[in-house]
Amino acid sequence: SDAELFRLFATPEHEYELMRYWAELNATDEMSHAYLRMSESVTANLPAREAVPLLTKIGGFLITASLYDAAETVLLVAGPLAKECCGSDSKGYADALAHVATAYLQKSQLTEAEDAFAEAIEVFKKLSDFEAVADTQNNLAVVYYSAGDYARAEVIQREALESSIVAFGQSHATTADRMNNLAAFLMAQQKNDEALELWQQAVKIDESALGKAHPKTVNHRMNLAALYVSLSRPEEALTIYEDSLFSIRPILGELHKLIGMLYYGEIRAFLALKQHDEARKVCTRSIEIFSKTLGEDHFQVIESYLYLGRIELERGNLPSAERYFDRYLPLKTAQLGNRHPSVLISARTFEGILKSRKRKGKLAKLYREFPSLDS
Repeated sequence: SDAELFRLFATPEHEYELMRYWAELNATDEMSHAYLRMSESVTANLPAREAVPLLTKIGGFLITASLYDAAETVLLVAGPLAKECCGSDSKGYADALAHVATAYLQKSQLTEAEDAFAEAIEVFKKLSDFEAVADTQNNLAVVYYSAGDYARAEVIQREALESSIVAFGQSHATTADRMNNLAAFLMAQQKNDEALELWQQAVKIDESALGKAHPKTVNHRMNLAALYVSLSRPEEALTIYEDSLFSIRPILGELHKLIGMLYYGEIRAFLALKQHDEARKVCTRSIEIFSKTLGEDHFQVIESYLYLGRIELERGNLPSAERYFDRYLPLKTAQLGNRHPSVLISARTFEGILKSRKRKGKLAKLYREFPSLDS
């Protein structure tokens, strides 16, 4: 039966084989229908105590596959079933809550996500499951950050860091993850001194626990480097970028997204140093890598073209700057809409370029696309 098949694949040594199978087929609709059928079979044929963890696992697979509606359907069965068979203070119930909250978060249903994460945290606390507490607090902080409530996100992320220290210790890589997230929330509020200290701690932990070439270490080092640029310390940022490239290029090769991200990070550092030729070189290389690894319409490619426009603008090359902004704005507007703050800022910059070049026809077109500029 489907239930017995899934029970086989849900054992630790096989739990990802079904996921890989569907991913290789790239058949998301078929995957969604298959897992929904399997969840129905699991619910109908297995005792509730066995069904709940399998349903939660199915929900987790669907979230990983970005099939959030299907995940929500499965997990909204798992939660009440866990509550009925195991009680509202059970790990099964809390796990189902935390998973469905993740689906809500991915669907931008922030109120539902907040309620479910908050309830799950209270259950995990009663169970003294501090690993789960830390993980769920981290996700709840993301909910508040997504809602623009940075202060509340900071409070919850501090709690997640404390829980992580209890669960894993001060020098664990998971604790470094929580430091990284808290530093990001602090940087968003211009609390750069504490953010710097946290990222330096996180990187030190990562390098000791994981090594310089580990992707988590590289990502946290990139965040630290970006803060150095914001603090007018671009030389220190470039040292980090170059050292990270030296560490991971022999392992990943040149054509890898993480390599592209390091080149992309270097753009701001070179711009801060007014080294426009170097900035253009790494920007062009990042576009080549992102286009091949992520696709030409990916937002990283689009953002890199914006940087090319900025480089040409700073060099006083208005025709080239115009060409890049003209390419960037339609793509970014299609992604975010013509009222998004970052799009409007770029449109204002483009407006200045067109005015300088007395491009009245293009200005008129720009004002039609962004009416708020012509006010």
